[in-house]
Amino acid sequence: MDLEGKCALVTGGTRGIGKAVSLALAEAGADVARVVLFLCSDLAAMIHGQTIIVDGGTSITV
Repeated sequence: MDLEGKCALVTGGTRGIGKAVSLALAEAGADVARVVLFLCSDLAAMIHGQTIIVDGGTSITV
C-alpha cells in the first residue's frame, strides 16, 4: 500500500493497536500524527514527541 503524500491521524498511538497502526501507516509512507492525551506530564509528552521524530515522523504537541 502506497500512502506517500497522505496524512493519517491516529488516536491512542502510543501503545497497543494504535501504536501498531501508526507505525504501519508510517512505513507505508503516510505522515502520521499520533494524538495522545498527557494531562499530567509535559515530560511524557516531550519524550513521546521525540520518539515520533526519531522514527522519522513529525510531532506537534498541543
